Amino acid sequence: MENKYYLRIEDNNFGFLVEDIHTIKDRDIRISNEDYKTFFELQSKGKQFRLKDKPTGNELFDYIEEYTPEITPIDPVPNETDILKEKVDILEKENADLLLDSALKDSKIETLQSDIADIMKEMAKGGQI
Repeated sequence: MENKYYLRIEDNNFGFLVEDIHTIKDRDIRISNEDYKTFFELQSKGKQFRLKDKPTGNELFDYIEEYTPEITPIDPVPNETDILKEKVDILEKENADLLLDSALKDSKIETLQSDIADIMKEMAKGGQI
């Protein structure tokens, strides 16, 4: 005995039912065994299907249509060279910041040393600070 197949449409989705295995509702649509087999043959070859906006008849392929899903482009994964260049750029900036900080401290030290030298000269002359 050959199975009887049905198409069920719910919430803009569809699925298949087999009589004697599933509960068949009045709104389920009987489809031919040939359409059922064709659907799965096409799907096994990578074809994808969706419901049509409006059915054009009473057969399975009057309710569904083949479509190509929209592929969302993703950002390319950076290669190792790009990652290393980015890290070098960060290190160069940090190095420049450290050199500037060091130069400012050296300048401050020179100023303080000069101030100390001036104070010591003044003291050596016997003057008051």
